[in-house]
Amino acid sequence: KLNPLWQMLVQFWVLTLSADLILLNEINEYEWWSYWADHFKNSYFYTFKSDFYREQLFNRIGFFSGKTELLPEPLDPHVSFFIPIVSGYWKIEKQLINAGYTAVSRMDVYNLKGPIKANGDGIEIIKEGGLDKWISAYVRSFDEDINLVPHIRDSLKRALDSGRTVLIARQEQNEYVGVAALYEGKNSAGIYCVGVLPKYRHKRIGMGLVSFASTLT
Repeated sequence: KLNPLWQMLVQFWVLTLSADLILLNEINEYEWWSYWADHFKNSYFYTFKSDFYREQLFNRIGFFSGKTELLPEPLDPHVSFFIPIVSGYWKIEKQLINAGYTAVSRMDVYNLKGPIKANGDGIEIIKEGGLDKWISAYVRSFDEDINLVPHIRDSLKRALDSGRTVLIARQEQNEYVGVAALYEGKNSAGIYCVGVLPKYRHKRIGMGLVSFASTLT
C-alpha cells in the first residue's frame, strides 16, 4: 500500500484538450526536465529525481497514460505525483486519494494555437557567451538558491547541446530583466522558465518573452 505521508501534487490541464495533445504535452515536458534531473520512463509513466533541486517539480512521477495497473511507488518522501485532471486520469487520482494522498497544489498548462502578439523590443536569443548572465537573471527571477548556479549551468548546457533548446532574454540597460527557454521536441514545442526580475514585473515583459518564443517554432 502506498505510504499516506507522501503528498500528491496535482497538475490541472485545460479540460477541452484531447488525449493526443495531453500526451504531446507530457512528452515535451518530460524531455525538457530530463536535462535537469535523473529520469526514467516507460509507456505509462515517468519519474524525476534530483539531489540538487529539492522542489517537487524535479522530484515527481508523471503519466503518459491513465492506466493504473503499473502505478509506481515514490522512491522517497520528496517525490510527488503530477496527474492531469481530465477524462481517463480520474482513476489515478481516486486511487491515490483512497491511499491517503492529498492534493496540495496545482499547475496550469496553456496551449497556444499560434504566435501571439506582444511587445518584443529588447528581446534577444542568447549565445553561449551570455549563458551566465541568463542564469543570473533566472536565479533572481525565481528566488533560487545561489548555490544551485553550477547545477543550473550543467542542466542548461545539456539542453543546449541537444540542439532543441533556445534561450531568450529581455535586456534593459545591459541587464537581463526577463528570461525564458524554448524547447522543441519531436512533435511539439514548449516554453519554460519564464521569469522576470521583481522590479520589472507587471510590465508585460513575460508576455513579450512568450510572444517572441512562439515565433521561433
